[in-house]
Amino acid sequence: MQRNQNTHPTAKTTQHPTRRTVVNAAAWAAPVITLAVAAPQASASTPFAYDAEAFGLQRGSTSRLFTADLTGVYSVIDPGGFFILNHGTEAIPAGTAASLTYDNRVFRPTTFEARMGDVSVPITPSAPVVAGNSSTVSFTIPLEIQPNSSYTDPAAVAILTHTALLNAYPNDAIDDFVPTRHIIILDDANPGNNELGPWGASAITPAAPWGVDIERTWAPYSWNGGSCNAEFVASATMTSVGPNPTLASDQVMVAYDYRITSAVTATNVTLNGVSAPGLLTPDTQTYSGYTLFNVNQALAVGDVLAATFDYVQIPNPGSLSDINRIGLQWWPVDHLNDGNDRAPDTVEEMYRSNASCSLVG
Repeated sequence: MQRNQNTHPTAKTTQHPTRRTVVNAAAWAAPVITLAVAAPQASASTPFAYDAEAFGLQRGSTSRLFTADLTGVYSVIDPGGFFILNHGTEAIPAGTAASLTYDNRVFRPTTFEARMGDVSVPITPSAPVVAGNSSTVSFTIPLEIQPNSSYTDPAAVAILTHTALLNAYPNDAIDDFVPTRHIIILDDANPGNNELGPWGASAITPAAPWGVDIERTWAPYSWNGGSCNAEFVASATMTSVGPNPTLASDQVMVAYDYRITSAVTATNVTLNGVSAPGLLTPDTQTYSGYTLFNVNQALAVGDVLAATFDYVQIPNPGSLSDINRIGLQWWPVDHLNDGNDRAPDTVEEMYRSNASCSLVG
């Protein structure tokens, strides 16, 4: 996802803008292979009395990928799931089989569920069948699908797929994307509408990728006799991953709670292991809750900028019921919505949210 231009910092604000939000990648649990269930058959008196249609969810998201040579960029649709409509005259029995095919370099399904109105039933898929970059999982639909003709019909059943994204740097550059397919495996009146997809890649557009991969070291801080605790970024190592350089106007944002911390300074600044005290300097504009440091030269691919950070803590700040997020992120002030950024961090990487007080003052 891209940065929001409207999150440009303004003076005296405690909001800490972030560069993207992503789905947390849950680990794929060891799948339990479901028992094979035969596809329901229409009765002899009413052949093909049901007609299943795999219909797209009226929502969704896309993921961005670069070409393997890092000269182009394209997007792919995330496999969020599908509706099952029934244009027939009889209900489709529970136990109908279905499958999902996806690119295993980009996606990893984590959980499945069938939902009808307020009813949600978990689905256990089979172990994935892998063929190169393509994986297919099969499962059975645990709900009966009554005749209906629209996803807005209360009888429509949605199959929802929750997916971990695997396309973060350095796994963000691939060719030959495997299209996503949802298939209802059913002998019915119109098998031609039982598949949703294939969803391939969008058109490739020219790209000039750049990125900064950040490693943060966190240090604890306590007050109120140890009843209040937080963590601050003690140091950071920022590596330009290229292939294009960063901009000389880029900044580093260090965020803190203004009720705990009054200022932060960057020390021991180095570039590729050589002292560079003038490379990271505080911006002339001051803000409440974070400090912006100007990076005073472009970083070529492979350049490593490192610094430690010293904080001026406020004595006895008291007990706080809500501590603002504390952390560090790269801040490309002149190109915040740049789709060429290869290594935007997640909120969990940029900030620590485990700051807390056991007492509320």
